Amino acid sequence: MAKPDIFNIIPKQKKVIPKWVNFIVIVSATLFLTTLGFFAFYYYQALSFESELDLKQSEYLALDNPGNKEVETQVSLISKKLERFSQAFSSRKISYNFFDFVRSFCHPKVSFSNLSLNVETGSVFLVGQGDTYKTISEQMIILKDIKDISSLEVSDISLNKEGGVFFKISFTLDPSFFKNKNQ
Repeated sequence: MAKPDIFNIIPKQKKVIPKWVNFIVIVSATLFLTTLGFFAFYYYQALSFESELDLKQSEYLALDNPGNKEVETQVSLISKKLERFSQAFSSRKISYNFFDFVRSFCHPKVSFSNLSLNVETGSVFLVGQGDTYKTISEQMIILKDIKDISSLEVSDISLNKEGGVFFKISFTLDPSFFKNKNQ
């Protein structure tokens, strides 16, 4: 049994802790717990990334076999061929729009029976037939008014047995007329 202290009968005042100490203790505890929470979060995040990395590495190693390398080589060759094709396709000269162009300037009483077209130089040679000389002259006026046509020449105008007029036309179109316009 403990002996009572008989000489300390006067009660002593309790020491009061200042309020700022309580505030600092609370802030320090909050910072410690927040830091501990961030540490736990990033630690598990890093573990998750490591397991994901291991999974991706195992997938990569599974793909790294001779069969897949052969397929990769074939895909590479096909890719190169497609690239060459796309380059050739984009630089090709298109001539089908020329027929729409001829339709746009053709006189209603004139028909063309022969066509020679050089897409590289833009030179055009047409053999046609019309009803009368007047029709042929109207066709030439139409052609002269078209700004894309240069070096227009008419030759070999002749009359056939049925009364139609044969003629030959040669002219030059700007070679850019035949460029691919990515329609």
